[in-house]
Amino acid sequence: MVFLDIADPHATNVRGGVQREDGSWLLEGGFPAHELRELFEIETLPGEEEGRSETSGGFVMDQLGHIPDTAEAFVWDRSRFEVVDMDGMRIDKVIVEEMSPRADAAPAVSTY
Repeated sequence: MVFLDIADPHATNVRGGVQREDGSWLLEGGFPAHELRELFEIETLPGEEEGRSETSGGFVMDQLGHIPDTAEAFVWDRSRFEVVDMDGMRIDKVIVEEMSPRADAAPAVSTY
């Protein structure tokens, strides 16, 4: 698999992730938070400044507040995050799916 630079606007692969046919992204748990922000045009991630969200896996754990099980998911801002693979107590893979934002929607976190 070839990974392209994240700065390429037509990229379907980035170092540590690949865009799937449905438009969602499969990211490694170690995918850097600053690249996650860039990829999804997010201004700031909760916990990033405090060092709790340095990676996509760290962000997911910070939002859930515990070590998740596979298939555990939540919605934050305009994206759905789902844990698809764990390596012991570490998140190995996450699927991130952008959702259509509602005009009146405020950023929110919910688990399901």
